[in-house]
Order: sequence, then C-alpha cells, then structure tokens
Amino acid sequence: REALARLGGGALRALLFDVDGTLVDSDPLHMAVFRDMFLRHGAKEECTEALFKRSISGRHNPDIVKDFFPHKSDEEAVEFVAEKEAAFRALAVSSLGPIAGLASLVSAADDRGLRRAAVTNAPRANASQLIAAAGVGEWIGSNLIVGDELPEAKPSPLPYLRACELLDVNPAQAIVCEDSRSGIAAAVAAGICCVGITTSLDAEELLRLGCAAAVDDYAQLLQLLGWKAE
Repeated sequence: REALARLGGGALRALLFDVDGTLVDSDPLHMAVFRDMFLRHGAKEECTEALFKRSISGRHNPDIVKDFFPHKSDEEAVEFVAEKEAAFRALAVSSLGPIAGLASLVSAADDRGLRRAAVTNAPRANASQLIAAAGVGEWIGSNLIVGDELPEAKPSPLPYLRACELLDVNPAQAIVCEDSRSGIAAAVAAGICCVGITTSLDAEELLRLGCAAAVDDYAQLLQLLGWKAE
C-alpha cells in the first residue's frame, strides 16, 4: 500500500485495466458459457466454479482449449473459441455494467491528466463490447492492447509493457487493475504496481499472488490513493 500512496500522491501517470472481471463483472457469464461448451463438446471434467477460477478465468483461449480438449485440431480449436465467444457476446449485450466506482475513478484520473489503456486476453470484439458496457468506450478510445495480436499474451508481461510503450510511461509510473492469476502474473513480471479486484479471487489470494492491495470496487481504490470521489 505504500506504493499506492506514493503513486496517488503524484507519481502516477497512467492507469491500465484488464477488461473481463475488472471493468465489468463478466466472469459469471463466461463460466455459464464454458459450462455449456464443456457439456456439448464432451469435456472429461465438469466446468465447476472451482475449476473455472483455477484453470480458466483470465487465461488465453487457445491455452484453455489445449488443456481441456487436447484432441481438437487447430482448426477445430479455432471454431470452438469462435463459438464460445459468440455465445458470450450474445449474453453480454444487455446484462453487464461497470464495476462500482468506475465513473468516479475516471473523473479523478481526468482531473489529474492521467493516461489510460485496456489490456486483455479477450478477443478484440469481446473487449470492445465490454469496454462500451462499462461506459468507458470513448475514454479508452484506441488504447486497447489485445493478447491475441501480440507474440505473447498474459501471463507474459509483454501486453502490459506494450501498453506502457503506447502511453509513453515507465512501468513504475503506472497502476494495473486486475482480477485473474494470469493477469496479475503479467503485471508483476512487468514491474507494475497491481491492484486486485475481488470479482474472481478473494483478497487473501490476490495479495498472495503479488497485488499491492485488494479492493471490492473502485470507490475503495480511490480511498487507497487518497483521492476524493466525485
């Protein structure tokens, strides 16, 4: 929390956000879709909440398919991912909104002239839809880094390092907001102060994974930064 206090006191230049589970609480929808896909595609395991949190949440889709459907060809894996993501987008159209306090954080960030970007392992179409659902489509603008479009996705630090390059900031001048194991690993490896959002993992686990703090929403993050909510 000392790092957060230092950054909130004036050293901070950029906010970086994961998308799923961080801008919007989308994991319950992803879990429902994966549960259906596991049943229909004959997975050997049931997609329980515990399995989803442990082995699916935040991970790169091709890696998930390799782990649970190793018999699928490359072409079949691509088709599986496309089917899953189309089903998710259909559910997400009218059922998702921003994590509490996000609008206040955006206002506070604008008051301080901070730069921002979203960094995700989700397909670009999904990410764009969820960013819009969170009400920050124009605010994020074109500052969207997609793991599928880079040589390596999270948990590699590359997506977050690429975001820092895009915004022309040093990793030590940024904060990442994350909710998943792979995302936190990426932020920590990139040398960026990471705040965990408790949509997927509890506070104790987020801190164990390397987060500087764990919060339930962005109102709590504002308090930790010492910023007054608008």
